[in-house]
Amino acid sequence: MPDLTAKKERRSLLQAVAPWLVVAFVFYWLFRIVPFGKLVEALARAPLGAFVALTVVYVAVNLLADTFATWTTFRRALPDVPLTYRDTLEIRGATYLLAVVHYGAGQGGLAYFLHRRYGVAVPRTAGAVILVMGVNVVVVAMCAFVGILAGGAPETAALRWIVLAFAAGFPIYLAVIALRPRFLMRIHTLGPLFEAGLRGHAVAIAARLPHMAVLVTANFLAMRLFGVTPPLDKALVLLPIVFVLAVLPISPSGLGTAQLAAVTLFADFAHGATLDERRTAVAAYSLGLQFLGLLVQAAVGVFFLRRATR
Repeated sequence: MPDLTAKKERRSLLQAVAPWLVVAFVFYWLFRIVPFGKLVEALARAPLGAFVALTVVYVAVNLLADTFATWTTFRRALPDVPLTYRDTLEIRGATYLLAVVHYGAGQGGLAYFLHRRYGVAVPRTAGAVILVMGVNVVVVAMCAFVGILAGGAPETAALRWIVLAFAAGFPIYLAVIALRPRFLMRIHTLGPLFEAGLRGHAVAIAARLPHMAVLVTANFLAMRLFGVTPPLDKALVLLPIVFVLAVLPISPSGLGTAQLAAVTLFADFAHGATLDERRTAVAAYSLGLQFLGLLVQAAVGVFFLRRATR
């Protein structure tokens, strides 16, 4: 027993430390290609007032759009739960505090509050949250695919294949929902996905589009404050790739991975005489928006936490 307990403690410690090791490694690599001093200079040159105002508005509007999409999805996946938009706003706002740690933690918080406030069985709440996350991925893939159709295909062949793979997975997923395989329907956690059906998925996707529009628009505008000016069609293709990499469960809040992806994808669209200057501008936009956004997000989470836990 002591050996087993010690192994569990070591595994728990590794699970806690590993994401931060990933962050440290990625930032080490990032700062090798983007000198830290130059990054600070780029942040200092940006119009701070406009950047702060944009970030505050971005987080607030993002919460409203995210809440609407989440509420609409839950109404389809959990039709027997008397969930109002105001209730969802309180719950989603509170989980923004958890999302500071990671996107997945915020989604897990949604399942917890649904179970605690409405007594929904844990497998059903987990299934409803899986539906929310699945629709997010579908909408990200759709935006990227629309960008390709508009002529904004990434120059790198590997990135084009990533976007096309996401887009191809969308009809396969809908086919599974339509066919309703018995072996999958026996899994309680997947029940809300099949209960929503194709019509529910269509409604959830339509409700999620304004949220995606907020994400793309805010990043598109923030870039311009730092001299990064990609065409809209390129932003539609490349920003969703950054969003996907940012929510992968490999680093807290996607720190480091999002910045490295942004620098790789958008350096060619930044103003600057040298590649280093262009990379620095992108890194400054990405780090600045993420750190300031997390601070505002944490404040929103603290505000709603007391309401949600009443």
